[in-house]
Amino acid sequence: MPNILTSAAAFLKRERGYRLLFIFVVVFYAAAAFNAHRHEPEKRDQQAFEKYEEAEKQLQQQVRDPQAVLEFMRTHPRLVRVFGGFLGVVALFFFTGMVLNGLHIFSPAWRRGIAADWIPQEKTQWTFSLLAKMILLFLTFAVILSMGFELVKVMLPVKLSENFYLILHTTFVDIGVLVLMIFVLHREKGDWKDLGFWRPRNGWLPECLAGWGGYAAVLPLFTFCLIFLAVLAEIFSYEPPPHPLVHVLLEEERRSPWLVAYSVLLATCVGPILEELFFRGFCYRIFKNRMGIVWGTLLSAGLFAWIHESSFAFWPIFILGIGLTRLYEKRKSIVAPVVLHMTHNTVFMTYFYLAKHVIQAATM
Repeated sequence: MPNILTSAAAFLKRERGYRLLFIFVVVFYAAAAFNAHRHEPEKRDQQAFEKYEEAEKQLQQQVRDPQAVLEFMRTHPRLVRVFGGFLGVVALFFFTGMVLNGLHIFSPAWRRGIAADWIPQEKTQWTFSLLAKMILLFLTFAVILSMGFELVKVMLPVKLSENFYLILHTTFVDIGVLVLMIFVLHREKGDWKDLGFWRPRNGWLPECLAGWGGYAAVLPLFTFCLIFLAVLAEIFSYEPPPHPLVHVLLEEERRSPWLVAYSVLLATCVGPILEELFFRGFCYRIFKNRMGIVWGTLLSAGLFAWIHESSFAFWPIFILGIGLTRLYEKRKSIVAPVVLHMTHNTVFMTYFYLAKHVIQAATM
């Protein structure tokens, strides 16, 4: 870690232009944090979320009554079958993951078996200086984008929903990441293989299976971490903020179904691909070559968790990042991590969607 801090300090001392960008980003986030501390958060349409929370409390009371549960199963058989089938698939992933983790710990032969039997030749060597430049450019772009959106909100005569701005902001951020990756490849005279985007040597199926197996292995650790945090939140009477997509799914399902569909596409397909290219194919390789596999894994996973901007979910996302990085290290391609990432996001979206309909049906 001192090595990376020394490199960062040397980079800022050497690169005057990027030093100014660093100061600009730090001042902006410090001012934003100070303003958030002094003022209440901006009011938004909370009606749908408040109704959902109230319905969730009613359901918690109903499940204590066996007769109410049986009546719900009788009146909503299709919903019960779909939700039960989904939970069955998740349970299968969970217990498969417990077995896979046991094999990973106690069977060296198993660990060797899941590694790729080929090592792609790296045409380019990304440098720490290049990584620092890309991160600062990305953060500067995100800051300017946020400032631009606030200006548009003030000047635009038509008031649009916060969810629309959220999804539009996410879209521009994804485009920004893609442009930065293309810029890096063009500047360094590389190609997508240099970011780990290889065509699997043995076909796509083995990489998909590796991705699903990786998700199964991560799921128990991710779940235990969430349960532990939920217990702490209950003890300290802390109510963690909902994921931004929760508001989109609750508030826009009827008034803007296209926005919901587009947000699901971003979360389950576009986001995982771009994030794996950046965090595994780019960041991890630099950290690994600079500091070794262990520190490279921890730093890339930490950066991955931090960029999601959720203090409560930092550690579960950190665990997910470790799993994604370890899978990339084993398979030498981002295809399996992309499958893992897509699966995780799809499971999250599907669970909330089905749970929402169960809660609504039970409390109507």
